[in-house]
Amino acid sequence: RVCSTVMVSMCSPLAVDISHTANTLKYASPLRVVIQSSIENSVQIKVDKRDPLLWTNAQVMMWLKDTFPAAVNEHCFVGVLSGAQICALPEKEWYSRIATAGGSDELAKEVYLAMWTMVSDAKTRQRRSDGS
Repeated sequence: RVCSTVMVSMCSPLAVDISHTANTLKYASPLRVVIQSSIENSVQIKVDKRDPLLWTNAQVMMWLKDTFPAAVNEHCFVGVLSGAQICALPEKEWYSRIATAGGSDELAKEVYLAMWTMVSDAKTRQRRSDGS
C-alpha cells in the first residue's frame, strides 16, 4: 500500500550499542521502499487539497475568511498555526480563541463543526472500497 509515512531509524556507531542498532535495523528494513527512477513506473501519492490537516497557515486563514467572512479576525484566531496544529487544539481552545478574535460561542461552535466535518470527509475519501 502506497503511503507518505517517513520513518527515521537512529543507529549508534558505538560497539557497546550493537545489539540495539541491529534490532533497529531489523525492525526498519521491511519498511524500506525502493523509489524507481522512471516516473511512468512509479506510483504518485495523491494529496487531498480539501483535507484541513494538510493545510498551511495561509490556507487555514483563507478558508476561515471565505467560509465565515467578517465573522472573526482570522489572524487573531489562527496566528501562525498550520491546519494540523489548529485541528489538534482542544475544543475549549477554539472557543477561547474565537472569543478573543471577537466572535461568539455560537460562531465558535459553527467554525469548529465545519472544520471537523471537513476532516471527517477527508478521512472518508482516503478509505479504500475494500475497507482497508
